[in-house]
Amino acid sequence: MFKKAQAAMEFLMTYGWAILVVLVVIGALAYFGVLNPSSLVPERCALTLPFDCRGANAVIDAAGDDAITLAVNNVGTRDITVYDVTFSSTALTADCTYYGPVGVAANTVTPVSLNTIGNLSSNCEFAANTAGDKTKLSASIRYVYDDAATITNQMVGEVVTTVQG
Repeated sequence: MFKKAQAAMEFLMTYGWAILVVLVVIGALAYFGVLNPSSLVPERCALTLPFDCRGANAVIDAAGDDAITLAVNNVGTRDITVYDVTFSSTALTADCTYYGPVGVAANTVTPVSLNTIGNLSSNCEFAANTAGDKTKLSASIRYVYDDAATITNQMVGEVVTTVQG
C-alpha cells in the first residue's frame, strides 16, 4: 500500500516541478516585456475614402506642446478642404482638435500634414507615463468638397501609433 502512495507522490512532484519551471519562464518573459501586448500590436492608420493615410505621429514635448500629426493624401477625384480633425483617446487628457482650413487637391501625391501644434481649441496633452507606449486614437475629419461647399462631410478613422517622448 505504501509503494502505491510513493509512486503517486513522485508522479505529482515531477509534474509540480515542471509546472513551476513553466510559470517561472512565463514570469521572466513578462518581466522583460516580451509578452507586452503593445509590442505585438502593429502601427496602423485606417481612414476611409477620399483620404489615404500616409502616416501618423504622436509626440510628448517637455515644454508642454504635445502634438499629433496626421499625413493624408486625397485619393478622390474632387478637391476638398479640411476644416478640422479631432483626435480622441484614453491616452489624452482631453480631445485634441486641429483647425484648418487646409486645401487638399484631388489625386495628391505629396501628403498634407495636419499637425495639432498652433491650431488647437485646447491644449493637447497626453496622460502621464504614456511615452513609449502604443496608443489608439480615434480621428474624426470634417471636410467639404470644394465644388459643393455647402455640404459638410465627416469621416471617422483609427490610428495606432507609438507615443514619442
